[in-house]
Amino acid sequence: MSRICLYLDEDSTACGLVESLRSRGVDVVVVGEVNRYGYSDEEQLRWATTHNRVLYSANIRDFYRIHTDFLSREEFHSGIILYEIHKCLLHINICPMPIAHCPLPIAHCPSADL
Repeated sequence: MSRICLYLDEDSTACGLVESLRSRGVDVVVVGEVNRYGYSDEEQLRWATTHNRVLYSANIRDFYRIHTDFLSREEFHSGIILYEIHKCLLHINICPMPIAHCPLPIAHCPSADL
C-alpha cells in the first residue's frame, strides 16, 4: 500500500498542522522548505506532481479551476486536497479516483477528520 505524500501550499502552514501531521508519520513538505514561494498555483501543482505529492490547499476557487483545466486537456496530476474552515471545523474535499476516471470536476467526500 502506498502512502500519500503531501505538499502544503502557502495557505496551509498555520495552526500547527505541519507538526501535527509529521508527528503522525505523514510525509509533508511545505512551500518554504523547497523555496517555492511566489510560484503560480498551476506551477505549484506541477511541482507536486513531478515529486509525487498531493497538493493540500485552502485555495478552493483557483485549484478547482486548475483541476478542471487539467481534465479538459486530459492531463494528469497527483491529486489535490482542498479544505475550507467553517465555524472551526475542517472540511476536506478530495477526488479519490485517478483523474482520468473522476466523474466530476472534483468529487466531494463526506467531511473527515485528520
